[in-house]
Formats: sequence, structure tokens, C-alpha cells
Amino acid sequence: MKLIVFETPSAPDEASLAFDVTLSDLSASGLRVERHDLIMDPEAIAAHSGAADLFAQEGPEALPIIAVDDVVMSFMTYPGRDELLSWFDVEPPCGQRTQKTQPAEKSHGAACAACAARTCPARQKSDGARP
Repeated sequence: MKLIVFETPSAPDEASLAFDVTLSDLSASGLRVERHDLIMDPEAIAAHSGAADLFAQEGPEALPIIAVDDVVMSFMTYPGRDELLSWFDVEPPCGQRTQKTQPAEKSHGAACAACAARTCPARQKSDGARP
């Protein structure tokens, strides 16, 4: 299993810094983590069908796009620690076990777990719903 992050460089904020810490914890627990800076490695998104479909539909506003293997799990914002850990059956450093969640059905022409959870920013925009 592999966590793949497609992003562009930006000024660090609280969410991205917390995301970095969680990625470090997941990597330390043995999960493979790949990060792709789309300015330096634009081919990376084209090679991932779910991310490429989503990027084609939403444009750069879709970034960051976070996938687990071939399934897009989150986009437009960095997921919080609890959400990110819930995707994997790993032992976080604090020792609290998390439950693995299943990927969602396809949406936006790409697999979007956020749509199934009704937290997808694009879905909320099109449905007129609030986050």
C-alpha cells in the first residue's frame, strides 16, 4: 500500500505542517509515501489515472490530491490526522489503533472517497451544500 501526494509548493500553513507530521509518522510505521511537486514533476499526475482525471476536471484548484494506490481519497485540502490515519491499519506513535476505511465509489471521473463521505469540496460546490 502506498500513499501518494500531488501538490505544488506553497507557504506552509497549520494544515500542511500537521499533514507533514502525520506523513512522517506513517512513513516511520512502514507505509510507503510518495510526494510529487507538480512544478518539478508534472508527469507524475499524468501517470495516475484518478488524479489525472480529477486534475483535468477541476484544474489546479484540485491540489493537493491525496491517493492511496489508485484511489483518490482527498483533494483541495490536506486531510486531518484522524482522517488520514483512518485510511490505514497502522499503529500510530501514540499507540492508539485506527480502523481502516474502504475507498469510495468513483465520482468526478476519478475515485473520490470524499464524495462518498459527503465531504468532497467539489461535490459541495455543485450541490450548493456547505462543508
